[in-house]
Order: sequence, then structure tokens, then C-alpha cells
Amino acid sequence: MLDDSFMDYDYILQNFGAAIADLVEEKLTKKMRTYNTTIHSQLDSHENQQHH
Repeated sequence: MLDDSFMDYDYILQNFGAAIADLVEEKLTKKMRTYNTTIHSQLDSHENQQHH
């Protein structure tokens, strides 16, 4: 397994440039939005099942 925990925005910016850093940040933001939406949907579904 690769440890990429040190790869923050500044690291990527310094090593790969602004375009790549911005692209990575954009993709991660989209993934987090999707993940959060999925989690909230699952929680809402679970709560609705408990109330019926």
C-alpha cells in the first residue's frame, strides 16, 4: 500500500504545478460531495425504516 498522506495541495503545487494541484483538489472535492450525499441518503433510509 502506498502512503500518500503527505501529498497535500502545497506538495502537489510545488512538485507538479498549479494546474495539476487544482485538478486534484477539484476531483477530491467532487468525490467527497458524492460520498457525503451517499452517506446522508443511507442514514435517511435507515431512519425511515425504523419509523415504519
